[in-house]
Amino acid sequence: MKELKSAVIYPTYLNANGDNGNILMLKERTEANGVNFSAEQIDIGEKINYKKYDFFYIGGTQDEFNPIVMSELIKNRETFINIKDSYKTLLGICFGYQVLGRGYTFNNSPEQIQCLGLINFFTVEKNKRKTGNVTSKMAFMTPNYLVGFENHKSATYLEKGVTPLSYVDIGYGNNGADKTEGVIEKNVIGTYLTGPVLPRNIYFTDYLLKVTMETKYREEFEILDEENILEETVHNNFIKAKY
Repeated sequence: MKELKSAVIYPTYLNANGDNGNILMLKERTEANGVNFSAEQIDIGEKINYKKYDFFYIGGTQDEFNPIVMSELIKNRETFINIKDSYKTLLGICFGYQVLGRGYTFNNSPEQIQCLGLINFFTVEKNKRKTGNVTSKMAFMTPNYLVGFENHKSATYLEKGVTPLSYVDIGYGNNGADKTEGVIEKNVIGTYLTGPVLPRNIYFTDYLLKVTMETKYREEFEILDEENILEETVHNNFIKAKY
């Protein structure tokens, strides 16, 4: 039987906003498609074996934990480069998104903190927190709506040639100016959408499952055609909502 092995990075620190629900949703969709699913926690100080896992997850955190986690992530930078270059799936949420870029600048500081540098973008802390529901559209899949909740105090700027995950119709997104939200490069994806995002977007969850399985087994993976009334209703209600 086929299997999908996932690694949850530093969950003791990276577990804000109930986003462990993303792993639960991925588990549900994986098993519904006849694939065995496992999730292992990687704790601070443990080596990350990129060859062992198929899907990697970096969640959000509280600000006071960022330096601790950032230092540990940088120690494993080469591993994350290998994850990207191997086309393995990596999903980063909020802080987990920000660390994928080149650097992070705290408010009123001239120095940029080094991040993993997997994708060419940078993040700057701002004074005002941005919160609220987001409705956006993706260009690479159908159905293309992506919905969620944002809660971040930073603005992220993608460099020229970098592809956003989606474009916002409602909400702030990456920076409130260029309508972009998140980022996607190879199978590395970052987003500010929390809440958590995968239970609200069954089609996006299935996309992640599909690309993960196709990378692992090097053959086409078809998502089973079945009714998902509850998940689709939740998703569609968010699209129709007037905020």
